[in-house]
Amino acid sequence: MYNHVLIPVDGSELSEGALQAAIALAKRLDARLTVFYALPTASRRPTPRCHHSTAAS
Repeated sequence: MYNHVLIPVDGSELSEGALQAAIALAKRLDARLTVFYALPTASRRPTPRCHHSTAAS
């Protein structure tokens, strides 16, 4: 059937579950497993909040 399984992960809890399922599937199929770790792009990362204090002069 399949001889290669590609699973993308991003470190989330949901992707951890998907990885476990992919491992089980690859074992059942005697297939090769490739894990792809995806990072969010810079434009999609949360913007750090900066708190500026102004000194009265």
